Amino acid sequence: MKSPFIVKSFWLASIFWLCFNLSAGAQDCNFPLPPGNTCGEAPLLCDLDGYCSDNSSATNSGTPNAFCGIVENNNWIAFIAGSTTLEIEVSVFNCVQNAGLQVQVFETNDCNFYISKSNCLNPVPNNSTGVMLAEDLEIGQIYYLMMDGKGGDVCEYSYNLLEGITLSPAEA
Repeated sequence: MKSPFIVKSFWLASIFWLCFNLSAGAQDCNFPLPPGNTCGEAPLLCDLDGYCSDNSSATNSGTPNAFCGIVENNNWIAFIAGSTTLEIEVSVFNCVQNAGLQVQVFETNDCNFYISKSNCLNPVPNNSTGVMLAEDLEIGQIYYLMMDGKGGDVCEYSYNLLEGITLSPAEA
């Protein structure tokens, strides 16, 4: 049986390797991981800047209590705040129904009760951008970013950090 220290060390080393490779150059969409279908499955990303994906495989995991809309097909990513404020440009494109995406940042300890930490973009229309401002973040804490297809729309998206930083687990 492996000791918990060895397992934890391996996990942290793997995350560090992914974070290092993420910052080493241009990244493909879904790098290092695609978004999760639930808050509990949200991959912890080292860097939101330049992350891109789509919600084509998203399912309805339920509407968070602090969300400004109704969820049809949401997915999730997680990040560690490296600053108390993040300004995130959300670009939405190639939508099937032209309705766009709804996007918001949450704080949660259990993926059941949510506290809104940003304005809600409801929606970012197809072939456009919106700016989300997450405030009062605690440096070193994990936050969750949920995106949902407005009215069930399926779109591609990308994030561009305009202000603030995220941390890797090794930096937190």
